[in-house]
Amino acid sequence: MAVLCRPAVAVPEHVVTMEETLELARRLHADHPQLPLALRLIRNTYGEGTCWLVSDYANVRTVTTDRRLSRAALIGTDYPRITPAPIAQPEAINLMDPPVVNRLRHLVAAAFTTARVEQLRPFTRRRAEHLLDTMAERGEPADVMEGLAHRLPLTTISELLGVPEADRPWLREQTISMMSMSPDTAVHAAKAKAELRGYFADLTATRRHTPSDDLISALAAVVDEQLRARQATARRAA
Repeated sequence: MAVLCRPAVAVPEHVVTMEETLELARRLHADHPQLPLALRLIRNTYGEGTCWLVSDYANVRTVTTDRRLSRAALIGTDYPRITPAPIAQPEAINLMDPPVVNRLRHLVAAAFTTARVEQLRPFTRRRAEHLLDTMAERGEPADVMEGLAHRLPLTTISELLGVPEADRPWLREQTISMMSMSPDTAVHAAKAKAELRGYFADLTATRRHTPSDDLISALAAVVDEQLRARQATARRAA
């Protein structure tokens, strides 16, 4: 297991919310700027065991690239997290290790091109300007998190994936429910997660039959092409 630097400062034994976690990181960095920003948290809000909060580039790169650190090892365990139940599905890319994750990334890279991202630039700019104008019209004080940060990423991702405009308010509501950190909303979070999974399964099936100029259509086409290639190879080898 890779060793990350441990700051020689007092850390609470229990961090209750993400806000408290981030406040702890800010406070430690302000009080001890010479220390690396890798914080040992003895216990997170939910789950068993300990975890590291890593927020500087060098250590984030270590965590995400060092083969001695496994993501797949979390599957089936009650790992530390900030939500009552894990958000990621067992088959999700963020719970995969090489070489499996490398094959999936190769498929995604074939569809998630620089040109496709550049096509989103005008939309994202217009959307950001609209959200900022709305905040200005409402007057001070402005809530940047609610008015911009919580809205722009999901809107942009929805546009990239090809989520119909009429479905996006519902998608935002379900995403917020799924990511709730309150134990009182655990049942609603699980229901939202299941509904989102079903929604995107249906949307992918629709895009397979009726492709559009979006990432889901492109990914479905790449996966189907790879499947046909493997089938052809198997037939030739038979």
